[in-house]
Amino acid sequence: QRILLISDTHLGNESLMDLEMLQAIYHYASDHDISWAFHLGDLFDRHVLEDSIETLKMYKKQLLSFQENYPDFIKTYGILGNHDLIYHQAYQNRFGTSFDLRGLTLLNPNFYMFPQDTLVTKFGNEKIHFSHRVYLNWILPSMCLDCLEDIEKFKPYFPGSNYNISISGHVHQAFIYTALDPIRQKNNLYIGVPSTSKKNSNDTAALLMNLHYKDNNLAKLDIVPLRYINQQVREGEEFCYSPHESKQLVKKLL
Repeated sequence: QRILLISDTHLGNESLMDLEMLQAIYHYASDHDISWAFHLGDLFDRHVLEDSIETLKMYKKQLLSFQENYPDFIKTYGILGNHDLIYHQAYQNRFGTSFDLRGLTLLNPNFYMFPQDTLVTKFGNEKIHFSHRVYLNWILPSMCLDCLEDIEKFKPYFPGSNYNISISGHVHQAFIYTALDPIRQKNNLYIGVPSTSKKNSNDTAALLMNLHYKDNNLAKLDIVPLRYINQQVREGEEFCYSPHESKQLVKKLL
């Protein structure tokens, strides 16, 4: 089972969004028979709220155009990011109308927006936690990453996540991080999905997740960085992880 992971496209902000990059990633998926994708939040950008109602109209036109031209060969499930939530709330407060981001799905059912910023999905015997931000501590949910350097700051407080595997966006950089949960005596795997926009910090624009099963149980998970170089998508070096093997602490930039 192969799933495309994208995040932080920041549509509506012309200085950040990169529709050519996004289309190239989707066409890579089509060429490799990948029909499922997860979007880890910040599909939209809140910057338009600082401008006039005319800017908002132009922004809405861009979003509608994106949805109407969304490729039919892939199904994307999206969760809300902090920009999406701010946009939703501000639209209601300023204009007195209800704008439900899930309504965009009506334009193209192949792009489904969940109404929350976190989602748990079961793959075989393993639950994978998808969220916009990286939540490091199940006792203190406010302990989350805004940048990758926060890992070192929060390391002394690691009791770990409720989930063995957590996948998130928000920090605009692809990374792999494993940490031992001393309470449950299990390794937690954190996967950071890069920004599929001009905001990403290197040429990794998306990730490909390969899930391998044995007797309907998740036996192995591979992460392949998808690099966007000279308007071409190229595969980087894959990272392999087994939920049943004990590994030392790893922090790896992709």
